[in-house]
Amino acid sequence: MDYISISLIAVALAMDAFSVSITKGFTQKHLTKLQIIWYGVFFGGFQALMPLLGYFCGSTITSFVSFIAPIIGFILLLLIGLNMIRESLTSDEEEITDNFSFKEVTLLAIATSIDAFAVGLSFAFLNTNPLFPSLIIGIEHSYSA
Repeated sequence: MDYISISLIAVALAMDAFSVSITKGFTQKHLTKLQIIWYGVFFGGFQALMPLLGYFCGSTITSFVSFIAPIIGFILLLLIGLNMIRESLTSDEEEITDNFSFKEVTLLAIATSIDAFAVGLSFAFLNTNPLFPSLIIGIEHSYSA
C-alpha cells in the first residue's frame, strides 16, 4: 500500500475525530494546553492502535468473517440508523458540561476509532502489513484532534 493511499485513508478516518474536537472546543471554554494535548494523544493513540487490533482479529478469523461480514455489517448499520432515528425523535436535552475528564476523552477516542478497527480488518483481508499505515493514521489523527 502506497503512502498516498494510506494518507487518504488517514484523512478519511480523521473526520470524526476532527468534528468531535471542534465540538469539544466549542463546548469547553476553559481547556488548558495540556488538556488539548491529551485529546490529541488519546485520539491519535487509539486511531493507531485500532487498525492493529483489527488486523490481528481479522487475521485469526478471516475465513469465518468473510462469509458473515456482510450480514454483520448490515445489522450494525441498521441498529445504528434506528438508534439515530430514535434519538432524533426524543426531546431529551443533555446538559453540556465544561469539565475535562479522562473517562470522557477515552470513550470519545474509542468511539471515533471504531472505523479504524474496520480498516485494520480490511488490512488483514488484503494481507497488508498494518504497522506503517497504523503509524501514519495515528500521527495524522494526533494533529487533527
